[in-house]
Amino acid sequence: MRRFESVWGTRATRAVSCALIASIVSTGFVPVAIAAPAAPASDGHSEKKAPTPKELADAKKHFGEGEKAFAKGEFNEALEHFKAAEAVRPAPQTTRYIALCLDRLGNFRESAIAFEHFLSEAHTLKKPTKNLPKQIEEAEERLAEQKKIPAKLHISATPEGTVFKLDDQAAEAKVPADVEVKPGKHVVHFEAPDHEPKSVDVEASFAESKDVSAVLEKKPEPPPPPPVVVKPEPPPAPPPPPPEPRSKIPAYVTGGLALASVGVGTAFGILALKDKSDFDKNLNNPTLAEEIANRGDNRALVADMAFAAALTLGVTSIVLFLTKDETVVESKTGRAHTTKKVAKKIPVIVPIATPNGGGAGAMFQF
Repeated sequence: MRRFESVWGTRATRAVSCALIASIVSTGFVPVAIAAPAAPASDGHSEKKAPTPKELADAKKHFGEGEKAFAKGEFNEALEHFKAAEAVRPAPQTTRYIALCLDRLGNFRESAIAFEHFLSEAHTLKKPTKNLPKQIEEAEERLAEQKKIPAKLHISATPEGTVFKLDDQAAEAKVPADVEVKPGKHVVHFEAPDHEPKSVDVEASFAESKDVSAVLEKKPEPPPPPPVVVKPEPPPAPPPPPPEPRSKIPAYVTGGLALASVGVGTAFGILALKDKSDFDKNLNNPTLAEEIANRGDNRALVADMAFAAALTLGVTSIVLFLTKDETVVESKTGRAHTTKKVAKKIPVIVPIATPNGGGAGAMFQF
């Protein structure tokens, strides 16, 4: 009984004060200082009734049963016994056991709070037990480990098919999803097709389970495209001007020259024939015969050339009389088209003269 009371006796007064503060906060009552006669010194038990011997005996029994259940690994049962003992008289050892039970059951946040209470009270004990320094060291180590336990985020969003990125991670994941994060501040960035992206700031504590959700707003409809302006078709091209009438003067000129050439050829031909007759008569006079022969050859050559020129000029005159313009379509796009006048391809007659004769030739262009 003395061990039990020596461990718990130092928290009675503090527990009463804490209970009073909790009552004030919960009721909203704020005390106001007023002048009053000095009250006699309190003995530490006036604000809360001291436990009776029977209550202390029950608390001691709960503490013992809690130790037995803890040793067997029955942490839920042990936790109930230690809470019952704590309700009668709080003590650092009971708080330590409560922290250990919560830790074994996975309630790390409540366990950390209990460990902090145990440490704050254990350091103020006037008569610490022999094992207390080791227990303090173990509690501090476990508390440091608990504060590194990652938080769990349950991430969800609307609409379906939303993806999210956590902090600066490049990988995307679909919602809903459960992720673990280090204690601290984080940013969850949500994206969905045809919706505005959204970012949510999250501050997670160690071993905390937290829901993170977002509703993405749909993007506004894009403005309608501008109306298509149809350009009017250009007016059809004006028809080409009528061709100027071809002049017949070149045909007349070449025809007249052809007739003149025929006359010249005929005259020189007659002279050449006369020279031929004179040549036959003067065969006995070689010198005169040779002179007549040379003269006759020259006249015959002139006659041939004149007839050749007459033939050439005559054909040219006939061509000039018969030549007409022909319309050829070059291009056509829609209603508009362009035309040009081209002449028919006709042969060109070229006179040919040699020392021994004459004639004419035709040349064609393709």
